[in-house]
Order: sequence, then C-alpha cells, then structure tokens
Amino acid sequence: MALTTPGAEFSANVRPLIDTVIGSPLSKFLKEKQVASGGVITEIFVIDAKGLSIGESEVSSDYWQGDELKWQKTYLVGSSTLFVDAAEKDESTQTLQSQASLTVSDPQTGQPIGAITIGINLDAL
Repeated sequence: MALTTPGAEFSANVRPLIDTVIGSPLSKFLKEKQVASGGVITEIFVIDAKGLSIGESEVSSDYWQGDELKWQKTYLVGSSTLFVDAAEKDESTQTLQSQASLTVSDPQTGQPIGAITIGINLDAL
C-alpha cells in the first residue's frame, strides 16, 4: 500500500488521513464553533507539538504546519504567546482574512503542547 500525503489525498476519492482528522471529535467541535460564529471565523485548526494538524474545522491540503509562522511564533516561543499574521486573501476561503494563533499549554504544568489557529474573515467584521 502506497503512503499518501494530504496534498495527494485532497482531490482523491479515498482520503484516509483527511477523513481521520476531519472526522475526529475535536474537528467536529471546531466546526461547531466556526458555524456558531456566523461567518466571522473562516477556519480553526489545532496543531500538535510536532507541527501536524490534529483537528480542523475545514478540510485542508496542508497538514504540516511546522514550517509556518503560525506554529513557529507560538509553540516554539512558549506559553501565553499570541501571533497575528498579516491580512491576506485566503485561497481556500476566498476571503480577506487574518489568522490569530495561540500557544496551547498544559493547564497543570504550563508547558506548551501545541497551537491553535483561528482564521478571521475581516470582511465580516
């Protein structure tokens, strides 16, 4: 069996990695929060300590976030870190958006365990 990547799976009929992530309880919770925002939130995803997306409100073609500022300027910096990226037209959502990313920390130890990114539709504000 050949190993597939999310990018290859994105337009395929069989998508085991994508289906596993998007079908998780975490992804379903994130989708509920996105829908409840009434269009202000365009996407939400949670990234683990290795830079991999582990929960998403929308299907993504990029599950590796470790090479992006949203992970590097949060998780790698430490607890209580907020990074707001510049506004740009998002290719997947076709809206003018900015992403706010936060370090996710263990509540007992305060140690970083990942990050969360929330896409904000600036046109909806």
